[in-house]
Amino acid sequence: MEKKFLKLVESNITRATRGGFLVGDYVEFLKNYKTHKEFKNLHDEIKDAIEELVSCGLHVRVVGINDMIPSRYPGNPETMNGITTLVVASDQTGGRRYNNVIIPSCLVKIKNFYPNYAPIPDQFNYDNKEILSPVELKQVKGEHGTFEMVVPKKENGKKKDSYTVNYLVDLK
Repeated sequence: MEKKFLKLVESNITRATRGGFLVGDYVEFLKNYKTHKEFKNLHDEIKDAIEELVSCGLHVRVVGINDMIPSRYPGNPETMNGITTLVVASDQTGGRRYNNVIIPSCLVKIKNFYPNYAPIPDQFNYDNKEILSPVELKQVKGEHGTFEMVVPKKENGKKKDSYTVNYLVDLK
């Protein structure tokens, strides 16, 4: 119990000292992010990469957090200034990510899916056009007991036994 409590406290303290973000947070770009002076000062290639992040339809995650003004001893918690830049990337689920971009933290806000996982993006869902409908079953008594089998399908007016029916009949 003590170890879990310490981890929770440490992560909250880290969030407060790292600009309000933790690695692994889902973020979304603000509606008016293009009007920020920090966005206008970015290179055109970075702006294009941000546009790709916004338009790709995937969730965006924080991959890394850096100090905007690096200190002489990086990684030292005592020299963190709270003014951060974020390394964000598109999350393809399963630990896969692409299009890492370093952005000012003022362009995004945290997107919280608590208590659930993030939903699967629409581009990973597809209509497989398979129609599932109820099928009448018949019972066949065999040597080893009663089996439930699908009624054979008709092809060109003739009954055609399925592979399963033929397999079970051969068990006699």
